[in-house]
Amino acid sequence: GSCGEPANVLRGGRQRCVNGLLDLFGKNFPQSVFSFYLMELPVGTVSNEYAFWLANRAWVHNATAIGQHNFDLVLVIDSAGGAALTAGYGLENYLTEEDLSAVLEAGREAWTARDWAGGIERCIAEMTDCLRLASQRAEAAS
Repeated sequence: GSCGEPANVLRGGRQRCVNGLLDLFGKNFPQSVFSFYLMELPVGTVSNEYAFWLANRAWVHNATAIGQHNFDLVLVIDSAGGAALTAGYGLENYLTEEDLSAVLEAGREAWTARDWAGGIERCIAEMTDCLRLASQRAEAAS
């Protein structure tokens, strides 16, 4: 996984904890990259659109992860309020809009308290649970 936080608000142990969770996520789901971006978006920028374009056009982690081969996740947290989560097209058959909403909701309370790392940690944990359940459903269906 990766993080982008130009404000540099995650420090020391909290940054290491988030990075550790992103690494663990990558080990559990090696086909996916979970990235987050914490920033204050320009006024008028819609976080959902921003996350979509990061996931589908500005992707730098894996140039071959396009279309149905894109299993990546992009979380955008606007420090001025709001967040968005976009899943690559390859995850459309596994994650529902309700799953994505549940992941965002897991972090919302922490972000309201400006606990950026805590919210990110909760989102990673919730996404891990969602993907495990999706994997079990896919395995049972085959």
